[in-house]
Amino acid sequence: MRWRAASLLVAAGWLWAGVAPAAQQSAEDYVLSIYEVLPDSDWTKLHYAPKLDVLIRRDQACAKATRAICRLDFDPLCGCQDFAGDYRLESIRSLSATRVEVVIDNGGRQVITIDLEPLGARWAIADIHHKDVPSLVALLSRDVSKE
Repeated sequence: MRWRAASLLVAAGWLWAGVAPAAQQSAEDYVLSIYEVLPDSDWTKLHYAPKLDVLIRRDQACAKATRAICRLDFDPLCGCQDFAGDYRLESIRSLSATRVEVVIDNGGRQVITIDLEPLGARWAIADIHHKDVPSLVALLSRDVSKE
């Protein structure tokens, strides 16, 4: 019984620290797996933390209802409209257990920071930051009708 209680405390500590004990890959490896196939993938199909997922879906519904661009007129994973023919991943590094910095060249150097959170046994994107959008969550949280 003591062993089980100790195991539960350790697992709770991992979760509190932002590290998913069931995750099969590091945050850096997860982000690398996204950016290795980025030009050929659909960013809307990735795993997002619940708050960001709701905001993305709300923006998509707004665009569909208004037949216009609401907030997302770019790919947030590159901070770009389109990928250049010479897109390449320059570097990737962990800033913490749940934050990863990516540097890409997509017709110009772009530094992107991805915040992750464990969601079950996998990672979910909680926020995306780059020079033009300091926080995707903040951008999508603003009320489009008031602008």
